[in-house]
Amino acid sequence: MGGAIGGACGGLAYALSAALFKKKGVNTQTYIYAILIGVAGIALYFGVIIGLAIAFPNLFNK
Repeated sequence: MGGAIGGACGGLAYALSAALFKKKGVNTQTYIYAILIGVAGIALYFGVIIGLAIAFPNLFNK
């Protein structure tokens, strides 16, 4: 389950970064925004995982 959530968050961050590079071109500001998008994707991943762990405590137990 964590892999699917991570893949979705990473895919979303990649798609947003690719669209940004396509629209704005390659420059320093675009790279900074792409890094921020990647960090936001990681934060989104942990937010979703923590939210699911709180809402469904037994979901991640094996």
